[in-house]
Amino acid sequence: DNEHDFDWLHDRVKTLGTNTYNLIIPSTGWQENAGSFCYRLTITDANIKSDRPVQIVVAPDSLETAGFCGLSSVITFTEGTLILYAKAEPEADINAEITIFAAKGGGGGGVDLPIATESTLGAVKIGQGLNVKADGTLSIDPEKVLSDTDMVNEEEVIEAVKEILNGDDAVAP
Repeated sequence: DNEHDFDWLHDRVKTLGTNTYNLIIPSTGWQENAGSFCYRLTITDANIKSDRPVQIVVAPDSLETAGFCGLSSVITFTEGTLILYAKAEPEADINAEITIFAAKGGGGGGVDLPIATESTLGAVKIGQGLNVKADGTLSIDPEKVLSDTDMVNEEEVIEAVKEILNGDDAVAP
């Protein structure tokens, strides 16, 4: 779909409190590691936070190099540190993109969304009597919003009209 290409998605993700930038995974600096992934590389990056999940996507021009070295899709991250694993040391640097997501928990920690309006997509809180459709459309559930005490009866309407007409008794029930 031309309307929703990579750049469109990238822009949307950035608005959700993420930080995305290019990362070069060097072919040097790998250390031996126990287990089936015999090598690990520690990268120091002040942007890495222990409470913010990280994703690395290998660039298309480096997929072959990443495949040949058996680069793992599993990464470990702690405050300021990212650890990558591979079955062998890569023969060349690997181009990638790193995305650091908003804080874990989905409770909006670190996410800065605009408040929704009729024309702007944004954050809303769903209150009593509101329904949310799968596409995010809000609607009112009249049975939960209005009760018999919220509705005026005929007598109240007549009384209100009399008050408006300054007590003129010309209005008959």
